[in-house]
Amino acid sequence: CIMTFSPTPRTGHFRAHNSKLALLQTWSAVLSVLLTYVYGVDNVSEPSCPGVYGQVCTLDCQVAICRALASFYRATNNPSQPWQHDSGWRWTNASSCESLLTSGPVYCEWEGVQCCTAEMVEAHRCSAVYSVKALDLQVNGLNGSIASPAFMSSLLQLHACGAVKLQLQGNDLSGSLNSSGWGQLVNLTYLDLANNWLHGTIPETLRHLTRLTRLSLGTNQFSGTLPASLGELTALETLNLGANTGNDDPDAEPTTGSGVPQGLTGTIPASLANLANLTVLNLELNSLVGALPEQLCRPAGASSRLRMLKLRGNRLGGNFEELLHCTLLAQLDVSSNDFSGPFRVTTWDGHLAWPNLAVLDASSNQVRLPLRLAIAQAA
Repeated sequence: CIMTFSPTPRTGHFRAHNSKLALLQTWSAVLSVLLTYVYGVDNVSEPSCPGVYGQVCTLDCQVAICRALASFYRATNNPSQPWQHDSGWRWTNASSCESLLTSGPVYCEWEGVQCCTAEMVEAHRCSAVYSVKALDLQVNGLNGSIASPAFMSSLLQLHACGAVKLQLQGNDLSGSLNSSGWGQLVNLTYLDLANNWLHGTIPETLRHLTRLTRLSLGTNQFSGTLPASLGELTALETLNLGANTGNDDPDAEPTTGSGVPQGLTGTIPASLANLANLTVLNLELNSLVGALPEQLCRPAGASSRLRMLKLRGNRLGGNFEELLHCTLLAQLDVSSNDFSGPFRVTTWDGHLAWPNLAVLDASSNQVRLPLRLAIAQAA
């Protein structure tokens, strides 16, 4: 039997080592805060989800979820402007999660919380029984910054424990999407932050959310160009980036007082032609320029599934020829742009281009409409 002994460190050396470590940790924390303040970014690591056994979220898992929900509530509920409906959530103000959970996973009964059932798990639509699958808190008076560490850490914990849907449209949330944490929510299938007060640019980190079927960031204050990486989200069925000018009047000039364009600028990326599953594309009321991308209605060489295309209130130009390939369109709004030339409603072989079309608006362009369409537009 061989025994080895490590010498006991001298007290002074041990204290000096601890002092240096504490100093390094302090400076690291300060630097992280400064980077977040100056650049709006942070280094966020996703937590794990404890206590999941046999596809069941046991007590440790439930405590982690409850604490994440409580943190989310505190980050988005202003006592002077509280949530409209917070049934269950308010219990976290007075009681610990450990005491609340003595009656089981009570958070499954809270407003806007959808938990996984055994049937969902069996159908492979959920990761674990009693985990949270979705937060649906639309039009509920949520306020606060989505850039706050508490908001982001709570989302990451819920995501780690199985959350795949986040519906927060129609609230009073502010802040930007610059946190690196957004790019870690890779299992999200549904992200709706429309109709809030969000600003900044649409970050490249969203390219990692390849399971998204819906991405809705419209009616906010986003600016900058559309990243080409959006074309990597090939599962998307709905992409809504409309009305980021802060102005719902398509006839108003979309600029700030200094003449700087409002909303999203630049051209529509050609990469959007990769979104073969897209049925809804809303880019209206921005400051987009240029022609429609070739292949927009022929994604990846396949037939387009687009049923709704809203482009009104931009500065788009060129002709409409590409739209003749969007044969399933039911709603088409290209009004208040700079399109020119003839506006054809039939294909080259004489068939109706859009046999399912119910809504069409091509007004306020430099186009020549067929007589029947011109009369309808004027009516």
